Amino acid sequence: MSGLEALQDYGSSSSDDDDEGFTEDPSQSQSANRHKQQNSVLPSLPPEILGMFGESSTTHPAEGGPQDPSMHHDGRVRSFEHVAGNWATYVYIPVDLTDRLQTVMEDLLGSLPSSVDMTPVPDLHISISRTVTLQYQWIDPFVDSINQQVASVDAFHYCFDDVEFYANDEKTRSFIGLKVGYGHQEMLKLVEGIDLCLKEFSLPVYYKEPSFHVSFGWCLGDYSKMLSSSDISIIQERFRRLCENGLLPISISEVWCKAGCKQFKIPLGIR
Repeated sequence: MSGLEALQDYGSSSSDDDDEGFTEDPSQSQSANRHKQQNSVLPSLPPEILGMFGESSTTHPAEGGPQDPSMHHDGRVRSFEHVAGNWATYVYIPVDLTDRLQTVMEDLLGSLPSSVDMTPVPDLHISISRTVTLQYQWIDPFVDSINQQVASVDAFHYCFDDVEFYANDEKTRSFIGLKVGYGHQEMLKLVEGIDLCLKEFSLPVYYKEPSFHVSFGWCLGDYSKMLSSSDISIIQERFRRLCENGLLPISISEVWCKAGCKQFKIPLGIR
């Protein structure tokens, strides 16, 4: 029996003991009924433990039925269904949170209308690919292909020059983000190379006219139904006042690829 099978068997022992031919310890119980009663109170394993073995479950043994997966993700809904063996994969540029950047982001979140409650995004990054699914055996070849493509792009600097609002393709989540101005063309070159890799694996390429940005706040729903054009203009004007002296350029010398729980650092070319 594998480690995962042992854990899952433990988590559902109250219903499987008879099938396993479990022999009762006479010193602990006087009858089969007492044995079943004792095992029925065994604590079930939390999903986090089962998740350590690459498996997930939306059914809690104590509940006896499937649960809504969104209740475990702050109400968020998957863009595509989970399929065993498929790993959610995307390529991105990490963004370091400087004191100056944090001040701007916190100010803008605090300036939103009271009716829009956005949650800060913990891992700041700029996406340069869609989120796609890869089977495990294709992860390393995909990363190798990305390595070859981005090596032809030299390290560069970029800077944010505006604040924008975005929604995901399904219009189920909205984001506030800082938009890249200077450095946009270099990011396009990265996307062109990554798109070639995606095509090689028959995966969808990035958007035709991308707006490179770092999302720093999110909420459920479609922002266009929560914010008026006047609200958006007020936030954009506030950003311009906050950045009258400009935000310092940010250097980039690497991109990252995340596939499930695996992350790969991919260096850019050196001038």
